[in-house]
Amino acid sequence: MARGMTRVLEWVIVLYFTSHILITICVDSQMILPSRLFPQGLRDILTDHCERFKDPLTCTPDPHPWFLSFVYGECLLQFPFFFVAVYAFYKGSCKWIRIPSIIYSVHTMTTLQAILSQILFQDFTNSPSPGPTTTQERLLLSLFFWPYAILPLCILLLVSFSKDYNPSLDTQTNVRAARSTKHKMR
Repeated sequence: MARGMTRVLEWVIVLYFTSHILITICVDSQMILPSRLFPQGLRDILTDHCERFKDPLTCTPDPHPWFLSFVYGECLLQFPFFFVAVYAFYKGSCKWIRIPSIIYSVHTMTTLQAILSQILFQDFTNSPSPGPTTTQERLLLSLFFWPYAILPLCILLLVSFSKDYNPSLDTQTNVRAARSTKHKMR
């Protein structure tokens, strides 16, 4: 990938992690922290989201334990990584962020598989909390979650196949160049 395109993708990733910091603090952490810790305006954002989009995961009074485990994982494990990732991708070409980014990306895409499956395929007709019932409602709600599947995939591809992040690609290029030079000398 050309360096210019890599830099554009790095900036998109910086914006992604920056927005994820804000969303984790303002919205997602409301699932596990007492509501008194949040100003009324932030609680209203979550309430509005629940009413408009019938989010069965975020808006249920008794969340599924598997979903709460994802929220705890985000708030306790991923949240500190967001700051490190913002720095690394802002700076660009930080090879040391490769392995943590692979771990983050695979973990996030795995959790999104369960979340999107629940939203798209679960029958909510007898559910105690509101849930999407029409295809349009399901697709609209899933739009909130798709960036958290697509951007980690982009991060995974970038750190796996870009010479800026994968040192083994530089080594292979150097070995090929050395072999080519050696054959030309003969």
